[in-house]
Amino acid sequence: MKKIKLWLPVLTLVIAAIVSCSESDSSDIIWDFVPVEMIVKVHNAAGANLLDADTPGNILGEDISITYNGKNYDLVPTEPGRLWPGRWYGIFLKEDADGESYIYIGEFSGHDGYILCELHIGENVYDLEVKTKYSAKEGVKSREFYINGKLSKGDNPLHTYAITYNPKR
Repeated sequence: MKKIKLWLPVLTLVIAAIVSCSESDSSDIIWDFVPVEMIVKVHNAAGANLLDADTPGNILGEDISITYNGKNYDLVPTEPGRLWPGRWYGIFLKEDADGESYIYIGEFSGHDGYILCELHIGENVYDLEVKTKYSAKEGVKSREFYINGKLSKGDNPLHTYAITYNPKR
């Protein structure tokens, strides 16, 4: 029994090394890339944070923006606290765990009371709406999702709209 306990970890490592080492130049490899994020801290010569409203001579009154791919984006201030603002990613074609393709739109802020966006597919336009009701005691009481003015079942913040597409002629 002692010999098995001693050789089992060694045997596991040998098998793992054999399986993981391959000289194949297969183009089937799918690489994952972590999104790039940039953090910029701005201080004066004395080390004071110039992005702090309480710092004399702060730069919060200045125009702060970036230019990326020829488009300007202004700095959007956020209030400190527990609010988790949605991050706009846009519209993407994705695939679920079962391999079914779908359109992803988002993220939108979870605290917006009303959201309306138009989805354009060819000549067709679909109004996608979200109406959120709040309670001071309970927070979010309910969410209703509409497509072209008709209630779409479900109240999960990651809602699935079902569209039957008929091309306009």
